[in-house]
Amino acid sequence: MKIKQIPQDFIVEEISTVELLPNNQEGAYAIYRLTKVGIDTFAAKKIIANRLNLNYNYIGIAGLKDRHAHTIQYISIQNIKVNKDNNHRGNLVSLPASFSERNIKIERIGYSNKPIKLGDIAKNKFTIVVRDIKKGAIDSILMKINQVRRTGVPNYFDAQRFGSIRNADEFIAKMLVRNDYEAALKIFLSTVTRFNPMRIKKIRRFISMNWGKWNECISCIKENSPNIKGEIKIFQHLIMNNNDYRGAFNLINKDLIILYCAAYQSFLWNECLKYILRKYIDEKNLLSVEYPAGRLLFFKSLDDNLYNKLNSISIPILAHNLEFKDNEIDQEIKQAYTKVLEKQGLTFDDVKNNQKVFFKVSYRKTIVNVHEMRIESIENDELNTKRVMERHHRQPEKKFKIRLSFMLGKGSYATLILKRIFPYDLEYR
Repeated sequence: MKIKQIPQDFIVEEISTVELLPNNQEGAYAIYRLTKVGIDTFAAKKIIANRLNLNYNYIGIAGLKDRHAHTIQYISIQNIKVNKDNNHRGNLVSLPASFSERNIKIERIGYSNKPIKLGDIAKNKFTIVVRDIKKGAIDSILMKINQVRRTGVPNYFDAQRFGSIRNADEFIAKMLVRNDYEAALKIFLSTVTRFNPMRIKKIRRFISMNWGKWNECISCIKENSPNIKGEIKIFQHLIMNNNDYRGAFNLINKDLIILYCAAYQSFLWNECLKYILRKYIDEKNLLSVEYPAGRLLFFKSLDDNLYNKLNSISIPILAHNLEFKDNEIDQEIKQAYTKVLEKQGLTFDDVKNNQKVFFKVSYRKTIVNVHEMRIESIENDELNTKRVMERHHRQPEKKFKIRLSFMLGKGSYATLILKRIFPYDLEYR
């Protein structure tokens, strides 16, 4: 079974909380609908900033959207008028009503007196096509869809949260807690993923094999991708400052460092949730599914009492100022986190003493409930039936595709729904 064979197989649309001014009245911020395909939100922001000669930070977003999808989200742009030099003098121009470039399109839908900021999302609507399905698998899939409708799935952070992580030993933030800035820097500079272009893979593999030979690393970058300036600055810093790994690491974009720290917090949260599930659910009723940082556990079914109990629990994300209350649920969560930290070689003191890594307390529901889940269609899969026929020159086994639509609350991952319904044989293209 396959998803994302073509971008239109995975469509995500934000349901925004932005409040538009009435009658298209002009306000402090112009609000645009951003449609993008095959590009991440940061890259889309850069294209928009360059096209409009704007400061990158003038563009507000509510959340990050997957690059391997067709996505619709909303952005705010500070409603100023700037010239080509971005200095507020000379020939002033207004923000456009719309424009298209490369893989993005923006359309102004109105104005607001408030910018869009992270979290300004009510829900996300997903329309997903799963392909290459055998006829004999359809009944089982329909049964699992009904189970998900009734009891949801564990509300893990999924693969998108973890970027280039290949396993649980590669968290940059874990190295920061240990004050091992060399290890953190090496992970940043040399980790290779399947999404990297070949020239980037070549550079990163060279860096891994020639760690410590900074001039050779610089030469490799210049030969294969001379536009990469940040990594060159890091190696130059190491040469000029006697392997000052901490100083070199601090040259990395601060927003990226925040993402790396959030990824580690998310991993620890996932591990805590797995501990809680094992406490309440028999192993025979748990399903183990692989993801980049290890394995996730899903329940096959829940009775009403257990569903209501788990659905009432919110687990805190570990932070330096987290305090546990003296009640049964909080103490269970504290015990779970104690075990999780022990496996990582850490303690709660390590958490309290690393404010930059464990930076913010927030709570996340244990279960994500799926809203308005519909099977839009079950029909012949023209892509995969044709490919089998071409490959074997015979009448192929007919393959089907299922189109699903549903809504999830902000911060929850549609790929978790797919992992539960198609746990072992889902192939991401």
